[in-house]
Amino acid sequence: MDKHYGKNNFVCWWLAAGLVLASPAPAAIIVSGNVGFGGAPCALTITHDIVLTTISGSSPNSGVSMVIQDWTSAPDVFGDAPVFTPGLNVTVNGGPDMVVRAFLYDHFGANIGDVTRTDGLLYFDFPSSRIWAVGDVFTIKAGSYGFSGDPDFDPATAQTFLGEVFLVNLDAERMSVNVAVPEPAAPLLCLLGFSGLLHRRREIEKHSQPPNQPTADHPECVVRAKGHSI
Repeated sequence: MDKHYGKNNFVCWWLAAGLVLASPAPAAIIVSGNVGFGGAPCALTITHDIVLTTISGSSPNSGVSMVIQDWTSAPDVFGDAPVFTPGLNVTVNGGPDMVVRAFLYDHFGANIGDVTRTDGLLYFDFPSSRIWAVGDVFTIKAGSYGFSGDPDFDPATAQTFLGEVFLVNLDAERMSVNVAVPEPAAPLLCLLGFSGLLHRRREIEKHSQPPNQPTADHPECVVRAKGHSI
């Protein structure tokens, strides 16, 4: 019984790993560096593509912003906005990659439209001829993008952001639904949780066996233990 269970345990573990790895990975937004020191090298890292689909259109304008909800807790009058050089890689409706000049606001500084004063903004400076239509798919590509620190930039932003993001136009009007941004290890945590349940089930079954039945000293138990340790 232990032999067959060990094989099933091994197969189930790897099936779980395959399902987790095959599923779309959640994006994470990570800000690193001494962001509050003028000229310090800093980086905005997006671990996986962030995909936002518009639910409203817009008239011709020069840009769109991704709102980072409740990014800071004690904002000053208005956010400070380091510029990314040369910009961020994005796509629209699955088209070719393009580099768009972008600015990172540590907070908005006021409650206007669908944006609150504690929200951060990632502003994309599109050409003024850009018109957004309902159903447009805006993708911010994964990568590490450099910017310089600023004495007025909130140091609390140097962290891994856990929350939700959405798009707004220049009038701070919502253009997309919220997209959750969980921590990078979420798929791994799911896998470890599933593996832990399998291990717990095996331990219960092992201790319920008669005393004269080999358990931990069985060679196959050692193989499974080594397999789990890899």
